[in-house]
Amino acid sequence: MLANAQNRANKKETKVKNEDLDSIRESILRPLPRLTIGFLITMAITLAVLGWSVAGTEANPEKFVNGVPTLVDFVLRLMPPEFEFEDGSERIISLSPLEIRDVSRTLKADRARKANADDIDAMTEGQSLMYVLRLTGADDAVIITPEEAQNYNKDDVHTLNAYISEPGYTIVLDDWDNSVITVEDGYRSAYSVPYQGDQMVVAKRYVLEPGEMLIGFPVIIYSIIETIQIAIVGTLASVLASIPFALLAARNVSPHPLIYQGTRLFLNLIRSIPTLIYALIMVSAVGLGPFAGVLALVIGSIGSQAKLFAESFEQIDPNQVSAVRATGANGMQVFNFAVLPQAFPLLATYSLITFEVNVRASTILGIVGAGGVGFIIQKYTALFQFQRLMGAVLIIAILVTVIDRVSDAFRKRII
Repeated sequence: MLANAQNRANKKETKVKNEDLDSIRESILRPLPRLTIGFLITMAITLAVLGWSVAGTEANPEKFVNGVPTLVDFVLRLMPPEFEFEDGSERIISLSPLEIRDVSRTLKADRARKANADDIDAMTEGQSLMYVLRLTGADDAVIITPEEAQNYNKDDVHTLNAYISEPGYTIVLDDWDNSVITVEDGYRSAYSVPYQGDQMVVAKRYVLEPGEMLIGFPVIIYSIIETIQIAIVGTLASVLASIPFALLAARNVSPHPLIYQGTRLFLNLIRSIPTLIYALIMVSAVGLGPFAGVLALVIGSIGSQAKLFAESFEQIDPNQVSAVRATGANGMQVFNFAVLPQAFPLLATYSLITFEVNVRASTILGIVGAGGVGFIIQKYTALFQFQRLMGAVLIIAILVTVIDRVSDAFRKRII
């Protein structure tokens, strides 16, 4: 009798387990979540927040589509990338045959002077008269002969200017800005530099033959080195400054709840201010230069870094701490032999990540005068030297990639 009851109980338990497994299997294989009231409320709140955000940002796909041509034009102006080389380091390398030779800057051509009626009347033999025409609504100008200039309706003409060239010279429109340049017969102009049809103008001042390439020492390397120096010093100082705050902000290490809450509030306050604002403050305090950038990175990093360090301390095993404290160790000994060894892998990982973030942040600090590569970027942007800007961006991308690989190798060794 007892055995039968036990068998029925076992069968019932097995049936319940099978039903539970079937329920779990059905839940896993269900493509969509179950339509409960809670799920519907959550979806309604999510859609409301999303709609509110879209309305606030004025997100409009039509605006983006209309802006694509402008975006494409800007990207094309970035190409091909160029590098500003240090004076005296420029060399031309020829691939066939392989040789390297010195190169000097090509003298810029003169801009043509507009001719008035008196100049045209005083033309001598050998001089030639050409007109530069820009029609109303047209983006580009064209060069036409005096005969062609007579055939245009004045209402259709935006500008029509006369230019006189000397014997052996001609008038051309510069390939870069459509300015009117005087060059020798058979030459064209790019960046006001005269060149022949099979040649090319590089870095806005060198003329290269087919198969040649310009090499040299990029000026931006000095700013890249300064950026790395700012990031190294700023990260090291922020690590040392963050550890005490992290100990006060860790729930399992902080000496009192009020100190814990106060430290957390302080870290939230300094973390809410962008590093660029700190850079502006430090520039006004210590002046222009990389030291202002270092101070900005230190203060800007403490908020986030101390929070990450505090979470690392909160993840340690309390039993190891209790064991070391049971030996009679004081607070510093407990930290050295129980807290720090457990948290060190995470501390090192977060420090390396902060260094990578600081490298990227320090590239912007130069915009406000806090040193680094940002000053070069600002200069290229202000002078509309977009191809050099692209060259700078490429070097920065290479730098960030190298640092990421090196940091990853360090993290693997530590962890």
